[in-house]
Parts: sequence; structure tokens; C-alpha cells
Amino acid sequence: MSTLNKVKKLIEVSHDELILAKKWDIRHRSAIFKSAYDRMYPFAFRYYFEGNPSFLNDYANFLDMERYPLIMLRDGLVNLADFFLTNFRPPSSFRSMLLIPKRMEGIVPIGWKDQVAFYQCRFPLWQGQEAPRKVLVSGLLSNYTFWKDKPETVFKDLRDKIPQESKVEFFIPLRDRLVFDSVDEAPCILESFKWLYHFFGRDTLVHSDNSRILLHKLGREDAHISLGDEPFLVADNFFDHWQASRNIPSLSAKEVAVKVGDLVYKLSPYHDIVIDAGGEAAFGDYGNLAVKLKLEGKKANAERSAFHDFIIEVTKNGLIKV
Repeated sequence: MSTLNKVKKLIEVSHDELILAKKWDIRHRSAIFKSAYDRMYPFAFRYYFEGNPSFLNDYANFLDMERYPLIMLRDGLVNLADFFLTNFRPPSSFRSMLLIPKRMEGIVPIGWKDQVAFYQCRFPLWQGQEAPRKVLVSGLLSNYTFWKDKPETVFKDLRDKIPQESKVEFFIPLRDRLVFDSVDEAPCILESFKWLYHFFGRDTLVHSDNSRILLHKLGREDAHISLGDEPFLVADNFFDHWQASRNIPSLSAKEVAVKVGDLVYKLSPYHDIVIDAGGEAAFGDYGNLAVKLKLEGKKANAERSAFHDFIIEVTKNGLIKV
């Protein structure tokens, strides 16, 4: 049976007992990442789909993962790189199928070929001839948002993407720690606000109360956009799904092409998920990544800042592509 046929069958027979979003007895792999994802609300918030969207940290080990025949991983680059560098092939007894973000298909080792497929979410895009009435920009003022480009570059790019006629508001949760306990984000926050007000003006409205943001309503004439390109910790952002489920178009989402044979499932009346068996880039970067890690004498560990720096370096150098 082909990989996509396996995935199709597992989705067809899925039920609540096989969906982690319906579970409360979750055994987290890392207390550090449990705390980090809790802080990243609503971006890392859970949602329901028969493919079982979840994070690697929601499973204590392979034995725990085996309770779920299908697992759609929402992790970003650093956690997936750690997972596959540590496990270049699945355990012999492991039978679960994994759905991996399409952008990360290159870092998956060939040893997983029979147990992975790749997904992209297809969101409504702004297609109006006139500019949106209002654009809501969302994201965290964190080093993990600006891991590829500095705040000045990110906010300048935003200003260039958003029509001048549109009113711009920001949703930026502010807390004592934005992601990890050990990382002081205050310098990044101060630098970010400097450039936010430089490019968008001192009167720009910034929403920071994350407990009320899901009550903030956008209309049909409005749009939203992500603050930055953020697949470092989270590749599948709940806030994008929230807006898409209300038919709010995105200015940052990419067009997703559907090929013959791809699986397409509705996530709401307005957006869906596209699953494929992998393109030309699939499995292509893993060898370079593994060799580079070994040559530098480093270990894969998503909890260590040294590994974060390594992943940032190899991405910026083009050794891996996302």
C-alpha cells in the first residue's frame, strides 16, 4: 500500500480516541518545551483534525507515540532536526505514520520514507483589487521570530507588503518571558518596538492581551499577516487557522498547488490541508545536515542554545532549505 493510501485509510477510520487534541492524559517529553508552547498561546494552541495535529513534545517517547496510528507534527525546524538527527530511522516496532510540514521535507532521512508524508495548509488569500480596510499583524517579539532577519528588516518588509491605504494593527502578546525561561527577550522587544513605530507610526494600535485576542473580530474587508517567517519552533500556527476559519484572507500565506494524487481535506469551509508523498526536495538535506553536525562535534538537542545556533547557521548558509 502506498504512503498516501495508508494516510487516507488512517484518516478515514480516525476517531476521538486517536486524536491528541481530545486527550488530557498527555505525557510531555520536555518540561522546558511544555512551558514554552504554553507561553506561545495562541500560536501553539491545539486544534482538531483527524490527522492528529500535535507537537513532538506531546509524546513522552516512541512507545507513547505508538498509541496514535497517525501523527501530524506541527513542530518547527529545530525540534524536527533534533528528532531526525537522533532517530535516522524508526524503531523496528514503530508503525505510526507521521505527517511532516512540507517546508521541512528536506531534513527527513530516507530511512523514514515509508512512514512519512508531507502537508501544507491552504489558506484564503487576499484577492481584492482594492486594499484591505484593516490588516492585523500577529507574532511574538522574540529572538525566535527574528532568527533569520533582524527586526529592522522584518518590519520594513511588512511595510512593503501591506498597502499604504490599509489601517494596520498589531497583535503582540507581552509577558515576562515570551518563550523560554532562560531567554531574556527584553532587548529584542525594545528593538522591535523601535522599528515598529519607525515604519508604521507612533499612533499604531498594538493589542497585547492574549486572553482577549480571539474575541477580536475582523471583517470581510480586512486581512491578516504574520509578523515574520517563523518555522523555527512552530511550523503550523493556530492563529492562521483561526483567521482562515472565519474567511479572513492572508497577506503572508503562499499559494498551494494541488497535484494529481494529493490528498485534500477540509479544515473549515474556507481552508484545507494538502498532503503529498514528497517532492524533489524530500530527504535531500539530511545527509549534509548530519555530516555537518558530526564534523563540528556537536549533538542534536533542541533544549540547548548551541544546537539552536547550529540550525540557524546551516539555514543561513543554505545547507538546509525551509
